[in-house]
Amino acid sequence: MTNSELDNFLKLFYKLKEDSINARYGFDDEWDIFIKKILPLSPKSYGTKIQNRIMEKNNLLSVKANENLGDFKKDNKYFEIKTSLLTITNKIANIAGIRSKQNVDGYYVFIIDAIKYESITTYSFKLSKDNMEKELKILKAIPLNGTKEANIENNNSALRFGLPLESEHFNRWVEYYMFTTEDDIVKTL
Repeated sequence: MTNSELDNFLKLFYKLKEDSINARYGFDDEWDIFIKKILPLSPKSYGTKIQNRIMEKNNLLSVKANENLGDFKKDNKYFEIKTSLLTITNKIANIAGIRSKQNVDGYYVFIIDAIKYESITTYSFKLSKDNMEKELKILKAIPLNGTKEANIENNNSALRFGLPLESEHFNRWVEYYMFTTEDDIVKTL
């Protein structure tokens, strides 16, 4: 790349980052365009944007973080939303921040494959709390922070696991947990 090409790229990149300060950035766009707009953001930033868009589009009631009851409430049930955005540099779905002691009824997990950004594929999964507990064991979840040894006494540590799209584990998730817009809570992205 030439210096001029880099300058043009950075001008656009900075514009996207600046525009993303708006809490509803991309919410009125089609899903694929929204995903393309948030690709340059950090995982924490894009995860929050995806979560907030899904909650807004489906009229879901946000739960305060200090209540420790997940991300949203629907019909007196509490759910956590987890997202992973696959890119050219991140080719394995990383599901992070699972707190197994949290009093939630289930999890919505959205894995967005944007490796080929011209044809984005979104996989939507719904797991009960029991299903997630089983998956944490099967997928050998590890503490989000620190080492496994350092967290032996810490039963409240947030956990994470990787889920490669080309694996028997991912195929199992597709078979048992994948849902479409016919879900009774999340109907649209």
